[in-house]
Amino acid sequence: MKHEIICSPLRVRRAALALGVFVAVGLAYAVPGAQTAARKPLAIDDYARWRTISGQEISGDGQWVTYGLSLVNAAPTETKPVLHLVRLDSGQDTEVANATGGAFSSDSKWLAYTVDPSGRGGRGGRGGAAGQAPGAPQPADNPAPAVNPAQPTTAPGQTPPGAPSTAQGRGGAARPEVPTRVELRNLATGAVKSWQDIQSFTFSANSTNLILRRRAPNAAGGAGGRGGASAPDTGAAPGAAGAAPAPTGPRGADVILHSLVTGRDQLLGSVGDIAFNKSGDLLAYTVDAS
Repeated sequence: MKHEIICSPLRVRRAALALGVFVAVGLAYAVPGAQTAARKPLAIDDYARWRTISGQEISGDGQWVTYGLSLVNAAPTETKPVLHLVRLDSGQDTEVANATGGAFSSDSKWLAYTVDPSGRGGRGGRGGAAGQAPGAPQPADNPAPAVNPAQPTTAPGQTPPGAPSTAQGRGGAARPEVPTRVELRNLATGAVKSWQDIQSFTFSANSTNLILRRRAPNAAGGAGGRGGASAPDTGAAPGAAGAAPAPTGPRGADVILHSLVTGRDQLLGSVGDIAFNKSGDLLAYTVDAS
C-alpha cells in the first residue's frame, strides 16, 4: 500500500513566506550589530585630522569641479590647503598643494587660483565676477623685500624694525618668505602659467583676457575698504590711541592684462580701479599715482 502526501499550493506559499520573514528578521538584527562592532571611538589625535571643504565650483559646461580641502583644528599657519580639480566624465582628480580660490573662465577652458607656498591658504583671490572691478585692496601679507647684506646683524632672537618676514631654517638661519602667486591652468592641455605677488584676478566675460592685479606698495596687510588703501596692521583696536593713521598716498598698483588668446601680457601701471564691460570686449581703468 502506498501513501501519498499531497501539499496544497496554499500551504507551500505560507511556508515560503514564513521562512522569508524569519531570514529577514535575523538579518535586521545581525547587520546593525556588525556595524556597531566596527565603530572606533574618536581620540584626541583624530581631531587634528579633520578637514573642511570650501570654495567649491563647477565649470559652465558641467565637465569640471574644483574645491578646496584644508585642516580645521589647526593653527592658521598649518591649515595646509589642497585644491582639487576633478574631471567628472573620467573621475581624474588633480591636486594642487597650498592652493585656494579656484575660478573657471566662462568658456570652461581655464582655471585660475592662488598658491601660498607657506601653507597658510593665500588671502589673494578673485576680484569678483566678470565686469566688476578688482581694484579694491584686500587683506594680504606683505611681500618680502630684498634683504640687504650690508645691514648689521642683530642679537639672536631679535628682529630689527622693518625687517622682512622670515622663517627659521635649518641651523637657525633665517630665510625670506616666498611670495604668493596666481596660477592659470589650461584645462585641455594641463599647461600652467604663473605670476608672483598677485592680489586678485578676474576673467573677462568673453574669456579672452585675465586681469591680474599686483599688491599696492602701501598695502601693508590691513583690511582695506573698496576703493581705499589698506591700512597697516598695528595690533591696536580701531581708534585706539597710538594707532598708525591710514595711508593717504596714491593707491595705484601695477596690473597685468593677460590675453587668453595670444598668451601675451600687457602691463598697466598705477591702476586704481579697473573693470570690463558686461560683454567683456571693453576695458576701463583709472590711474592713481603721485
